[in-house]
Amino acid sequence: MAKSNNMVTGSVQSNDDEQGAEVKLQPETLRALIANIEHSGAMGRSKLYIELLQYLCESYIEGTIPKEIVIAIDVMGKDAEFDVKNDSLVRVYMHKLRHKLDVYYRDQGQSDQYRLTIPKGQYTLCAIQQQTPEIAAPSPPENTKAAPKLTEKRAMIGALLLFSLLLAANLFYLPGQPSSDQPSDISHLKSLSKNPIWAPLLADDEPIMLVIGDYFIFGEHPGNGKPERLVREFSINSTADLERHKLNTDSNATLSDLDLTYIPREAAFALKDILPILTAAGKTVTVRMSSDIKGSDLKSQHILYIGYISAMGELQSFVFQASEFAIGSSFDELIRIENGERLVSEVTSSASKGDAFYDYGLISSFPMLDGHQMMFISGTHGIGFMHMAHIASNSRYLQTIANSLTTHGQATKPISFEAIYKVIGYDGLSFDAERIHVGELDYKRIWGGEMMEILK
Repeated sequence: MAKSNNMVTGSVQSNDDEQGAEVKLQPETLRALIANIEHSGAMGRSKLYIELLQYLCESYIEGTIPKEIVIAIDVMGKDAEFDVKNDSLVRVYMHKLRHKLDVYYRDQGQSDQYRLTIPKGQYTLCAIQQQTPEIAAPSPPENTKAAPKLTEKRAMIGALLLFSLLLAANLFYLPGQPSSDQPSDISHLKSLSKNPIWAPLLADDEPIMLVIGDYFIFGEHPGNGKPERLVREFSINSTADLERHKLNTDSNATLSDLDLTYIPREAAFALKDILPILTAAGKTVTVRMSSDIKGSDLKSQHILYIGYISAMGELQSFVFQASEFAIGSSFDELIRIENGERLVSEVTSSASKGDAFYDYGLISSFPMLDGHQMMFISGTHGIGFMHMAHIASNSRYLQTIANSLTTHGQATKPISFEAIYKVIGYDGLSFDAERIHVGELDYKRIWGGEMMEILK
């Protein structure tokens, strides 16, 4: 069937009178519309939305409707094993793209001849002939005296509604308000999304993958019986590591992969500080264990890691690629590369004796290749990264980091830094921390060579 620039193929099922009729567009017309939307800035800073829109454009021109898994592979870089049933990434992006188009036509595209939509539940574009908005006629002069009363009444209703909403907000948040040295209401949590440290992850509507550091454990048992004990060995962090260990050991014990990992209990305390921030920002969050991370996961969303440095897995290479610090002889130790200064956690040596001790915490954040951000809230042990979560949820502490990264009052763009803290702990609790380093990261050093291989 020949394509015509104004060929009517059907009516929109809802709002026909309001939206106009569906039309079939010529390729050059559709591509021009896409270009206008791209140049308007309505798609935001992420390239993925415009790439998804262009993909739908070309599918429209070819007369095909791609499946969810095909979009995941072709646009988002996933592999054929990507589980669309349990991972809503494509659906989330399609929902956000639909919303961005609505905002564009509300704010900038009212005068466009055609409106592009994505019908709910479908992965295809629909073009609709827009009607020129009618200009309301001026009110008759005799009615102008009644306007002040109407305006006054609306203002009163608006004030009462606002008061009701504020009252409801207070009633909702007061019962769960934790004790802290700063307010924990919703306004404070929302304000964190504008802080220069959090803004790269929270100020947009891109999804976040929350990665929690976990540890591989395996079973040890005699013969073919049930495992007698569960084992955590720092040199064995995957099924492949376990198989290599079994080949290189003379032990009579039988070791088996039980498909189990464990999460340190400190992660729960850290998440208590961080999850309310993500919720208040209205972010779409998916959760992964660090042992489950694939390179393809790092291409279509922000990444936020919470956990031990030793549990980072593949992500560890990104953190220390451009860092001024390196991991020492064990994960208890960080070494300042410039002068060889050793920062050694005292958790294992002092905590068991009932003494106060020092641990070390890390907050690091830097941009990724596709415009998303990667942020780490971590430490050599649990006390360290728990206190980093406290700092990351405190606007005053965050501002001190931001002030160290600013020039003439403006935060560097894009923000890329690392901060190291010395944390004092006692009896399983953190009490205070001394910032011993804040520095900018040359993030361009991160994304090259072996790092690119991890992403493939």
